[in-house]
Amino acid sequence: MRAFTRVPIKGYWSHARLAACYAALGRIDEAQSQSAAVVRLRRDFSTADFMRRDVLLERADDRQRLLEALLKAGLPQ
Repeated sequence: MRAFTRVPIKGYWSHARLAACYAALGRIDEAQSQSAAVVRLRRDFSTADFMRRDVLLERADDRQRLLEALLKAGLPQ
């Protein structure tokens, strides 16, 4: 998570990953704040597209864990 917080110019991808990190840690207010930033930057954001297009995790359980965290953060399906 620290690496994502240090990115000087955050795009929707960094905000989405931060949202997932915060959600996984139970820090829901911070996760929702990051989710709002994602939607501001990419109004058509969907977790389905993000997982298909932007996520390079090979293990199915890692992909599922990330998807669940993105949804917990309040990002649209």
